[in-house]
Amino acid sequence: MNAKEKKEFELKKSMEMKAKIEKLDNMIKMINEITATFNNICDHLSETWKPQEQEVSRMNLAKNEETTLPLPTYDPDYIEKMNDKIMNKMEEFSQLLKLSSVDLEHAQKVEEEWNANQNNQKKPYIKYNPKDEEKIIVDLKEVMQKTSQQVTNTFSKDYKTYFKKCKNEEQRIITELPFLNRTKLYDARQIDRTIDNWLAEAKQKSCKVEIDKTDSDNSGRVSTFTVLVNNFLKVYISLKYNDIDGSSLTISRIAFFGCHEKKAILETSDSLEYQRITQLATAKLNELDPINPIPDLLDWIYSYHDLTSKPCKICDRLLNYDSFNYKYLPPILRFYSEQKNLDLLAIERKWRERWKQLKNRPKNQENKQKFYILAMFPYPSGMLHMGHVRVYTISDTISRFRKMLGHEVIHPMGWDAFGLPAENAAIEHGIHPVDWTVSNIKAMKMQMEKILTDFDWDRELSTCNSDYYKWTQYLFLKLYKNGLAYQKEAVVNWDPIDQTVLANEQVDGEGRSWRSGAKVELRKLKQWFFKITDFAEPLLKDLDKLNEWPDRVKQMQRYWIGKSEGAEFDFIVNLNRKYRETTFLIKVFTSRPDTIFGVRYLAISTDHALVSKDFLQSDVYSKVLKLAEEMKQYLIGANEKKKSTKGINTGLYATHPITGATIPIYVASYVVSDYGTGAVMGVPAHDQRDWNFTKANRIVDEKDIRRVVKPYSAKFIEECEVYTSYGILTSDCGQYAGMSSENAINAIVNDAEKRGYGRSAVQYRLRDWLISRQRYWGAPIPMIHCSRCNVVPVPESELPVILPTNISLTGRGGSPLKYVKDWLNTKCPKCHGPAERDTDTMDTFVDSSWYFMRYTDPNNILLPFSHDKASKYLPIDVYVGGVEHAILHLLYSRFFTKFLYKLGMYKPIHNNTQGRDEPFRQLVTQGMVHAKTFKDPLTGRFLKPEEVDLSNPNEPIQKSTRLAPEISFEKMSKSKYNGIDPEITIEKYGADATRLHMLYKAPVSEILEWEDSSIVGMQRWILRVWRLVESIANFPRQSDDLILNMSMMSNEEKETYRLINFTIKELTTIFYDTYSFNTAVSYLIKLTNHLTSISPNVNMSRPVYIYGVKCLVKMMAPMAPSLGEEFWEVLNKGRGTRTIFEESWPKVDNKGLSVEEVTCVVQINGKMRFSLQVPSSILKDNLMVEMLIRKSNNGQKWIEENQTGKKIKRVIHANGGKIVNFVFENNQRKE
Repeated sequence: MNAKEKKEFELKKSMEMKAKIEKLDNMIKMINEITATFNNICDHLSETWKPQEQEVSRMNLAKNEETTLPLPTYDPDYIEKMNDKIMNKMEEFSQLLKLSSVDLEHAQKVEEEWNANQNNQKKPYIKYNPKDEEKIIVDLKEVMQKTSQQVTNTFSKDYKTYFKKCKNEEQRIITELPFLNRTKLYDARQIDRTIDNWLAEAKQKSCKVEIDKTDSDNSGRVSTFTVLVNNFLKVYISLKYNDIDGSSLTISRIAFFGCHEKKAILETSDSLEYQRITQLATAKLNELDPINPIPDLLDWIYSYHDLTSKPCKICDRLLNYDSFNYKYLPPILRFYSEQKNLDLLAIERKWRERWKQLKNRPKNQENKQKFYILAMFPYPSGMLHMGHVRVYTISDTISRFRKMLGHEVIHPMGWDAFGLPAENAAIEHGIHPVDWTVSNIKAMKMQMEKILTDFDWDRELSTCNSDYYKWTQYLFLKLYKNGLAYQKEAVVNWDPIDQTVLANEQVDGEGRSWRSGAKVELRKLKQWFFKITDFAEPLLKDLDKLNEWPDRVKQMQRYWIGKSEGAEFDFIVNLNRKYRETTFLIKVFTSRPDTIFGVRYLAISTDHALVSKDFLQSDVYSKVLKLAEEMKQYLIGANEKKKSTKGINTGLYATHPITGATIPIYVASYVVSDYGTGAVMGVPAHDQRDWNFTKANRIVDEKDIRRVVKPYSAKFIEECEVYTSYGILTSDCGQYAGMSSENAINAIVNDAEKRGYGRSAVQYRLRDWLISRQRYWGAPIPMIHCSRCNVVPVPESELPVILPTNISLTGRGGSPLKYVKDWLNTKCPKCHGPAERDTDTMDTFVDSSWYFMRYTDPNNILLPFSHDKASKYLPIDVYVGGVEHAILHLLYSRFFTKFLYKLGMYKPIHNNTQGRDEPFRQLVTQGMVHAKTFKDPLTGRFLKPEEVDLSNPNEPIQKSTRLAPEISFEKMSKSKYNGIDPEITIEKYGADATRLHMLYKAPVSEILEWEDSSIVGMQRWILRVWRLVESIANFPRQSDDLILNMSMMSNEEKETYRLINFTIKELTTIFYDTYSFNTAVSYLIKLTNHLTSISPNVNMSRPVYIYGVKCLVKMMAPMAPSLGEEFWEVLNKGRGTRTIFEESWPKVDNKGLSVEEVTCVVQINGKMRFSLQVPSSILKDNLMVEMLIRKSNNGQKWIEENQTGKKIKRVIHANGGKIVNFVFENNQRKE
C-alpha cells in the first residue's frame, strides 16, 4: 500500500468511526427519551393514587378474608397521550437499528460461531436473521403496544389482587420488597410505619441513612409510593448489612432495560450517570486501534445495543431480542435492591481470620474414624504456580468433605526444603541457603492461606531443620546396621573445571556442564547406596494389591523394577597357554533359554573382569579402553542406535555349554557392568539388537545365522530376519527339537541344573539407590572415616550431625563440606583417634521417603514417630500428587515403608487389604495445568502477551504483522510467555471462584487448559447461589420450615426433593470415591437452576426449598469454603455451629429418590405412538404394565381396536420397563 492509498484508507476509517460515534450518541439520546416517557407514566400513576383513609384490617388479612381495598385513580387521556409518544419515539429508534455493512458482517459471524457450537449453554449475543430487519421493527412496535396496554390494565384491576394474604405486613414486606420479580403494590402507610420503626433501630446502631424528602399528595397524609420504597430499602439494607456509611447498596428504578448493567441510562442528560457514560465513551475512543478501529468501536456500541447485548455480569440475564417478553412483563415500578458486588475478597479475608481463631480451640477427636489425606509437599521456591493450586485444591476439597462426615482428618503440610536450587541461589545471590529457604517458606505459606487451604499447620515440618534431618540420619543408620546401606565405587558426572560432581539435570544435551560449559567426564567415585534391590520382589508383587492406584503408575513401576525370569548359563572361556590351567567362566543371563542353540557370540562390558592386559592382546586392550572413553559420551546423551552397534572383538572364545561350539567374545557398548553379570549372549536370529550388532561387526554371514525357533504355523518364513516370539524349536536344537518354547525352556533349564552348567534365575532391571550427593544443602551422611577402623557410623546419641553455617559456597571444588575443617575433623567413635566426617549429603528423595510418617507424630523428640501414633494413622488414605513422581518418589517411599514395617517401627491397626507395609492406600494423580501460547506463524517464535492484540479474544491478531498467531495450550513456562500467577488471578476473581474453576474445567487426572476468562462463569453461579441464600435469609422463621413430610408434598415439591437427594447421592460418591469434581460442580449448577426456577412464596414449598438451598450450600462448601461459610452464616443469622465444616454432610433419603410415577413410552412395531404415566412400583411387573397400557384410551385405539385378524407376535420391555414395544405379525397392522 503506497502513501496515497494508506491516507485514503485512514480517511475512510475515520469517517466510519465518526458515523458510528454519531450513531451511538443518537441511540443514547433516544433511549433516554423513551425511558423518560416511561418514568412519566410511572410518576403519574404513583401521584394519582389516593388511597382512602380507612386502614386495612390486619385481622382480616390474617384470616384470608375478602377485603375491599382502595383503587388508584388516574387520567386515561394522559396514559393514551404517553402511549402515542412512546410509539413515535420507538419508530425513530427502530431506524437507528438498521445495520451497516460492518454490522451485518459481524452479526453473520456471530451467528456462524453460535451455529458451530450448539452445545453452548447460551448464545453469545442474539440469533436472528440480519436480513429480516422489518420483522424486528414490527415486533418492537408490538412489544411496546403490549407493554403500554399492560400499564393500563395493571391499574384497572382490583387492587386486592396485588396483596398476598400473609400473617402480618412485616412478613409481606420482608419477603417481597427487596427481591421483587413482578409488580407489587403496597399500602403506603404500612410501609411508612415500618420505615419509622427501623429508622429508630438504625440510629441506635449508628448507621448512616439518608432519607429522601417526601412529596405529599393533596391530603398531605402519606409520602409518594416511589419515595417510600426507596427509603424503605435504604433503611432495610443498612440494618441488614450493618452498613455504617450507607454505601454498601444502591437503589435503582429500571423502567426500560430492567437490568443492573443498564441502570446508568436515566432520565436526563444532566444526570451524573449520563455524564459518566460520556466519560466512558471518550476513554474508549482514546483506546481505539488507529489502524483498524471498527472492532473496538462496535464492541462499545454493542454494549448499548439492545439487540446484541451480552448477559448482565451481575444477574446473568440475557438482554437480547428473545428476552423482550420476559423483560417487559411489566416494566413499571420495578425496584431492585442491588448490591454493588458480592465482595469475594472481603469474604475470604473475613473467614481466613475466623479460621485462625477456630484453630486455637480444642477439638474433640475421640472415637472418630481417622482419615489421612496428604498432598505431596512442595520445594519452597518462593512462589506457588497453578499446578500447586490444583493439587492443594483437590486435597483440601477432600479434607473438608471428610470433616463434614465426622472423621478425624489429618491434612498436614510441610516443605521439601533441601536441594540444589537453594544452593545455586545462594551462589548466585550471595545469600545463605537457610535464609533463602526460610524466606521462601514464609511467602509460600501466605500464598497457601490465600487459596483457602485448611492444612494442619501444627504438624508442619521442614526437611532442612535439624529436628527433622536428625531422624533422616537415624533411619540411615538403621538401614546401615541392617546391611541395606553400603558404599562402593560408582560412575558420576564430573566437571573438570569446577572440580565437582554434577547431577544429571545439570548436564545439557551436548554433554556440557550447565555452569562452566566444560565437557563432562564420567568418573568412578565412592558413593553411598541403599540396597533397594533386596526389596525388589515385594515392591513388584505388592503392586497387585494397590487397587486404588492408577494403572499407568503401577505399570511404570513394574517396568522400572523390570523383573525377568529365565536362566543363567556358564560359558567356559578358552584362555591362552599362560592361563590354560585356570577355568574362567562367563555367566550369562537370558530370559529366553529356548534360544540357547542360536548363540553366535558373547558380549561383555568394557569393565568386565575379562577386560585385562593379562587376557587381551595389547592392541585389543587399547581399543577397548578407547571404546570405554567413547561410551562415556554415549552415557551423557549420544545416539543410542550408534551406541548399540559399537563393539570390539577380543580375540577370545568361549565354549557353548550344550553344543560345545566355539563362540567369539566381543566387548559391546550396549552391555553395562551394573546390570546382571556384565555379559549377555548374542542370538541374532531372535533379537533385533543382536541382529544389528552382528551385521555391524560382521560376526557371521547371514546364511550362517541359525534360526532355532520357528512360528507355530507349519511353514517357516525365511524372509523374516528376526523372529522374537515363542514358537517351535527347529531341528538344530537336538533333543529339544519339535518342543514348544514353553516346554523347551523347562526341559533345557532342568537339564542344565542336573549337569551343572546352568540354573534358573531371576533378574531385575532395578538398581540399588545411589544416595550420595557432593553438595552442601542436604542431610549430612552420619558416617565417620577412620584410618584405623575404616568406616564407622555416628552413634545415635550424637545425632544430628548438623550442617555447618560458616561456609563459603562457590559451586566449585567438589563437596563444600570438605573445606570446613572444624566440622570435618572429628574423633572416631571406636578408637577415639583422629577421623573425618563423610562429606557427602543425602539425596533429597531420602527426606521425602518418610516425611508422611513424621506427620503422625511431628513433635516427638525421642523417635522419628511413636509406634502407636504411626500405627493409628498409617497408611495414608489418599495421596495427591503429579504422575511425574510415579517412579522415584513413590517407589522409594514404598521401600522405606516396607523396611520400617519389617523393623517393627509401626504396625497399622486398621484393616487394609492393600498390605500393611504400603504407605498410600489410594493415589490420585492430577493432570498438569497448561496455558495458552501464541506463536508467530512465520517464524515459530513464541509471542509475548503484549505482542498480541486480544481486543477480540476469539480472533487474536499479532500486532506487528496483523496475522493470526498459532494458538495452542502448553505447559506453563517462562520461555513460552504463558505463565499464570495464581496471586494475580485470586486478587482478580477470588480464591473460591478460582478453586471452583480449577475443579470444574477438567477431570482431575486430565490436563487442564487454563483460561482466566472462563472463571466469570463460576462467579455468575456464585451470585445465583447468593440470591437463593438471600431469599431464605429473609424468610421469617417458622417452626415447621424444615419439617419434610413426603405425604404432604405436592408433585412439584416431590420432584424438587428427588433432585436434592439425587444430587446428594452423586456428590457423596464423587467426594468419597471417584473425585470427579467437574461433574460435582455440574450437578450443583443444575440444582441451583432448579431451585431458582421454582422461587416459592411464603405459603408454598418452603420446607423443601429451604432444605434444598441449605444442602446446596453444604455441598459447595468443600470446594468454595469461604463462600460456604458466609452463606451458611447468613442462612442461620449467625446462630448455630461456629463453622459449616462442623455441620453434617447431607444424607440421602432413599424414599425421596424414588419416583411414584414414571413415563412409559409405548411403541408399535418400533415406532413411538403414545406414552402414559405408570406407577414406578409395577415397572418390573410386565403383565401389569401391559394391562394398564391396553386399558388406557390410547391403548384401546392403537392396540385393542386394531387387532382384527392381526396377532401380537411379542411384547418387548426395555429400559427397565419405561419402553414397551408391541410387535404385530408381518408388520401389517393398521397405522
